[in-house]
Amino acid sequence: MDDVKKAYVWLRDALNPLYLSRFGSAEKRELTVVEMLKRSKVSMNVLGYVSCGPLQSKARILITGSVADAEALATCEVFQILVQRHLRTECALVRSEKEMVAYRPWAYYFVVLFSRGMLRDPHFAQILLATGAGAEEAEDATARHLEIVTVSADAGFEFPSAEFYNELAVNGLGQ
Repeated sequence: MDDVKKAYVWLRDALNPLYLSRFGSAEKRELTVVEMLKRSKVSMNVLGYVSCGPLQSKARILITGSVADAEALATCEVFQILVQRHLRTECALVRSEKEMVAYRPWAYYFVVLFSRGMLRDPHFAQILLATGAGAEEAEDATARHLEIVTVSADAGFEFPSAEFYNELAVNGLGQ
């Protein structure tokens, strides 16, 4: 047990840690990963590194989920990378209503990753409403509608009961 304690003290005192912001921008997290690779002396050329970059304004596939939950957000980010690489088409992670409005004109698909508790997340509700989902009448009948695709990304996700909708009608989402 003494060896474990010494190893933990060494980790704490001898190394200069990098900090990964769970809710920070993708660019900041990417810079942290690049710095980690530099410290590890991994050649960026060997990995075929290409920056994600901040420009995702014309993404064809939009992806969202419970953006207020760090684990669910990380799942969305990994899913976005995998879909983008596999389909070789631009994808964007939507984290706010403002982003949805900005990305929507070019998008064809809106992928929602279901996770536990997300239907109680006011941010998700705002994003969903910005898609026009559930609107009785479209403002422009000729406007292209997003095809919504759902993915169960958490075994803990449960579709809501009638009680959930009654509670929602009475209390709202608690914004």
